[in-house]
Formats: sequence, structure tokens, C-alpha cells
Amino acid sequence: MRFPFNLRFVAACASLAPFCALLLPGCGGGSGGGPSAPRPTPIPGTTPTPRPTATPTPRTVFFDDFSGSSLNGGNWGTYTANQELQRTRFGRTPQLLDESGTSFARLAIDTYNPNSPGTFHGTEIFTRNRFERGNGLEIEARLRGPITQPGIVFAFFTIYDRYDGAVNINNYRKTEIDFEFLTAEQEQFSPAGQRRRLYLNIWDDWNEPRDGFDGDDVETPSRRRDDKTYGLSTQNDFDWGNWNTYTIRWFPDRTEFLLNGVVQRTEREVLPDEAMSVHFNIWSGIPAFAQAYSPNFAAVTNAAQNRSFAFDVDFVRVRELGASGTRARSFLRYEIPPGPSQRNR
Repeated sequence: MRFPFNLRFVAACASLAPFCALLLPGCGGGSGGGPSAPRPTPIPGTTPTPRPTATPTPRTVFFDDFSGSSLNGGNWGTYTANQELQRTRFGRTPQLLDESGTSFARLAIDTYNPNSPGTFHGTEIFTRNRFERGNGLEIEARLRGPITQPGIVFAFFTIYDRYDGAVNINNYRKTEIDFEFLTAEQEQFSPAGQRRRLYLNIWDDWNEPRDGFDGDDVETPSRRRDDKTYGLSTQNDFDWGNWNTYTIRWFPDRTEFLLNGVVQRTEREVLPDEAMSVHFNIWSGIPAFAQAYSPNFAAVTNAAQNRSFAFDVDFVRVRELGASGTRARSFLRYEIPPGPSQRNR
């Protein structure tokens, strides 16, 4: 999860709200072929992970396997140097690589930021389409993050956040479903079986002053809980440094989080209903975000001292679920993330 973004940038973003108004009948496939192929070719030295069993009548509405020489600009936008999150300013773009026939996008964070020395230089990409839930939607990605340095956060998530009215924290709203990897836990927790804990977060129209954080929400008859952050995966000893498949199954009555086809969490109380875009990012947290922060990880002001860390995205796929003959209703296209951009934790 993320705290509201620096309001210096937020005010500029608020004027761009109309970009969400354009309705599209659907969205396209990936940069390297159609959405059909279950892939990828295993990389030597790794164990292929099983694919989830498909929910009846899936229909692929988005697929990208990151083949080619550069990120598909029709599918993806990237966060710029003006956008920041806690100790990180963005502006990096993914590197597209191929390893033994497996194409993937590498998202990196540097300890030196040429645009803002003394901050980390991170990466975030987002789909240019927001996807509606309809009768059910499955969002799936295959990732590996061989990062041993504590103090880095990398994530795969869906989000729609905005300001309802004037640009201030009281009007901020966030809807999000989140797989979040916190490397600081490698030095904060023991035994070793707890060091790969996967955080499974969910929010619906959440607002910090109104709702607080997990466990201290203001509940009313018209609003139940707005967030259920920091649910942990039931499989605590998996290695996120190898390839694993992460799946969100988002239905009107529940949201399921799956790791390599095994359900880790089912949430029935918080029920997001806004159309959301798909994001991947890598960044570093502030001390107030204790679960993510490490005092042993610091940004530098000298380019010669730079260190770089990264995680990889093999593919991302969005499929409609539900009864035969139905489909998610519409897809809203936008050019940059709505409202306050990197505004939450």
C-alpha cells in the first residue's frame, strides 16, 4: 500500500481527469503475438511453475509477453521523473530482455538518481486501459525478483485512485488489489520460513482520514470496511527469486489471490467495483513504513556509487470470467494515471 503522493505533483494531475472519459469497446493484444499461448519456455536452472486451472469460459482481453526491442507504448505508459513515492522518484523505463527463448521486462531501481540526486531512481509501468470487473476478471503475471537487498518494495497490482473534489487528502480515494513484496523482512523476521512472506492487500474507495489503516476503520451501516491490508500468503516459504505465477480473480462477491495456482486468500468483505489499470513498480519506503524500510539501504549523490536492483515480468494477461456469453462491460482508456498518481503506500 502507499501513502498519498506529494501534492506538488498532484495539483498538476488533477486537471487531467477528463482523459478517463473515453470509452473503448475493447483492448488489444500483446507486443509479441496473440494472447493464446501458455508460456514461457523454462529458464535453465529454474523449476517451471504450474498454471492455474481456468475458470469457465475465459476470454483474453489483454496480453503482453514483452517480446520485441522496446515496451509497447500502445499497451503501457511509464511514470516520469516528476512522479515520486516515498524515497523514490521514477523516470526509469523497463529493459526488454530474452533469456533462452523467454522474453521479459526488467524493472529496476538505482541508488543514484540523475534527475534528483539523493533519491532512489525507480520504475513503474501501467496499462493504458482500465479494466472493468463485469461478472469476473482474472489478472495474471509471472514474476521473479532475485533481490537480496533489504529495503526494496516491488509490486504487481491493479489500481484506480483519484480526488473527488478539491485536491486534498480528505477527497482522496483509492481502489486497489495488490501483490506486494517487501525485502526488508529478510532482516526483520526469522526464522527463514517467514522471510519470503507475500503481502496481499485490498482497498475499496479508501480514504486515510476517514478510514484509517487496517484495523481502525470507521464503520457505518452504509460502509463496511474499506481496506484489508497486509493479508499474508498462506505459503510462507516460497522463493520469490524464482519464477512464480501470481493471479488475481476478481468477482462481484469476492476477490481471490493465487500463488502458482493455489489460493492464498479469499476476501469477501472488501469488494472493489471501479475499473482499474494494471501496474508493476519497484521503489523504496520511508521509516514510517516500518515493514518496508531498512536503514541499511540509502540513496547516493555520486553516480560512481550507484547500485542497481531489479525484478522481472515474463507476461501479463487479463481474462474475462463468468457465465458463458458474458463479458466485462467496457474499458476506459487513459494516457497517464488519474488524479494524484503515486499517492499511496
